[in-house]
Amino acid sequence: MTARKSPNARYSTLGIAPKTPHERTAEAAKQVISDDLKQRDENIARLRALRIAKEAQDAATDAATAPARKKRPT
Repeated sequence: MTARKSPNARYSTLGIAPKTPHERTAEAAKQVISDDLKQRDENIARLRALRIAKEAQDAATDAATAPARKKRPT
């Protein structure tokens, strides 16, 4: 009768260990958090660009309108 090999024997030759359910869950959670942070950063950049464009548009509108004349006191 031959000795039975451990189910993890192949991993020892590759230098990696099998992932436990906890490790898989932790990796999935890290990926979700990473994706959420990436989306948040993209949204912040988009909102900043919109704010800068709005400020530039407001400045251009203000420059295009003639200032109101003040009435002289009589």
